[in-house]
Amino acid sequence: MFLTLSAPSSTPTRAEQGSVLLTNGRIHTMAAAGSVVDSLVIRGGRVAFAGRRGDINPGPNETTLDLGGRTVLPGLVDGHGHLMLLARARLELNLAPSGSEEEIAVMVCAAAARADITRHTTDPQGGRVEKDDRGEPTGLLIDLAQDLIRSLIPPPSNERFDEAVEAVIAECLAKGLTGVHEPGLDLAAVASYTRLIGRGRLPFRVFAALGGKKAWGQYRERGAPESIGDGHLTVGAVKLWLDGALGSRGAALHAPYCDDPANTGLVLVPPEDVERLTREATGRGFHVWVHAIGDRANALALDTFEKVLAAGGPRPRLRVEHAQILAPADIPRFARFGVVPSMQPTHCTSDMRWAGDRLGPERLEGAYAWRSVLDSGAYIAGGSDFPVEDANPFHGIHAAVTRRPREGDDPGWQPSQRMTREEAVRSFTIWNARSIGRETDQGSLEPGRRADLIALSNDVFTCVEEKIARITPTLTMVDGEVVAGAQAAG
Repeated sequence: MFLTLSAPSSTPTRAEQGSVLLTNGRIHTMAAAGSVVDSLVIRGGRVAFAGRRGDINPGPNETTLDLGGRTVLPGLVDGHGHLMLLARARLELNLAPSGSEEEIAVMVCAAAARADITRHTTDPQGGRVEKDDRGEPTGLLIDLAQDLIRSLIPPPSNERFDEAVEAVIAECLAKGLTGVHEPGLDLAAVASYTRLIGRGRLPFRVFAALGGKKAWGQYRERGAPESIGDGHLTVGAVKLWLDGALGSRGAALHAPYCDDPANTGLVLVPPEDVERLTREATGRGFHVWVHAIGDRANALALDTFEKVLAAGGPRPRLRVEHAQILAPADIPRFARFGVVPSMQPTHCTSDMRWAGDRLGPERLEGAYAWRSVLDSGAYIAGGSDFPVEDANPFHGIHAAVTRRPREGDDPGWQPSQRMTREEAVRSFTIWNARSIGRETDQGSLEPGRRADLIALSNDVFTCVEEKIARITPTLTMVDGEVVAGAQAAG
C-alpha cells in the first residue's frame, strides 16, 4: 500500500496497518545534534528503524507514506501547559477560542459582584484584591484571591467537560503538540482523562503534577505515581507554589518593584512547608515542581531543593516552573543540583514591553536568561503556560530563537540570551522527555521510542526566522497513528 502525505485521513490505524514505512523526508531524530535520516519504519506504535531508504526492504503488506521531502520532528510536548484550565475556561466563561481579554475582564467583574467583593474585602493570605484609586475593586484577583469566586461557578456535567477536553486536545494536536506536562491537576481532571482513555479518546500524552491538598492527600495514601492507558496519562508529580506572577506584581523579589516601591511581591507558601511537602512527595517517588517567578522565589526554591538533596538517598526529580527572574549567583545552581528550569519563551516576548518597568536594568540581566542557564550546564524544559499564552509550540520556538515579538519592530531585547534552533527544538522534545525521566521512551525518533511525530509545512532549521512562528504540521502521529493532518501548506 502506498500513500502520499496530502491524504492522511486515509492512512490505516495502527491496528489495521501493522507496519508503516515513512520515507522521502528530512527526519530529525533528535538522538544527537544534526542526526537526520530519510526513512522510518514504525511497528506496534514504536520506531523500529531510522535510517536510509536503501537499507529497507518493505514487506508486501507494509504501508508506505511518502513524506514529499518534508521535515519531520518528534512530536512536540508543552513542558508547562494547563489543558484542563483551558477546557474549564471555555465552559465557565463561555468563551470562544478567540475570547478577548476585555470579555474575560467583564465576566470576572460580574463574578466578583456575585461574590460580594467590595472595597471592604480584605486580601486573603497569598493573594490580593486589586483596587483602584478610590478603593473600589477592579475585578483583578491576584493569585489565591481567585478562590473568592471559584466556588460560585457550578461544575459542568462530566459529559460536557469531557467534550471540552477533547476539543482542546484536538486543537493541540493540530498545532503539533502530542503531549503536555500539566501542573496543578485536581481529581476531577484525572477522572476526565481516565474516562477518555477508557473510551479510546485520548490520542495525547499527559504527565500530570497534582495540585491541592485533596488530590495530593489521595495519592499520598496511594503511596506511588500512577500510569493509565499505556503512558497516555501519568500522575507522577506534585506542583507547589512559592510566589505569584510578575505582571500582577505578585512575583517574590529580593528588592521592591521599581514601579511599586512598597511591594516585593508575595510568598504564597512558607518555605518550610515547601520543604516538608517536597520530602513527603519525593519519598513516595513523585517528582516535585515548584512555581517560582521572582528572584527571591527562585532562591527559596533552590535553597529548599539543596536541603532535600543533602539528605542523600535516591536522587529525586526536581523542577522549577518558570524560573523567570534569576539572581546571577543562582543560575549555576540548577546544573549543580540537577534541577530542571521549566521555562516559557513566549513569556519573554509578551512581557518585554513592561518587564523593565517592573525590574529595572540590573535585574533584567537575569530575566528570561536562557543562554546563561544553558551555558551553566543545565538544560531547559520548554513550554508556553497556555492558556496564558497560545499553545502553538512554534510560537515558543520562534521566541526562543529570535527573542522578539512575532509582529512589529525588533526591540533588541537582550539578544545574547537567545537559543539556537537546535536548542529550542530540543527544549520541546528530548529535553522535555528527559525532565520527566522518559528520554528512553519518547522525545526522539530512535529505534524503540514511541512513534509520536509531526511533518512540517516548512523546515524549522533552515527557513527564515520570521517564518518559524507560521509553521504548521501537515501530519501528526501518536503511537504510529495519524491523529491530525492538513493539506500541504507552503
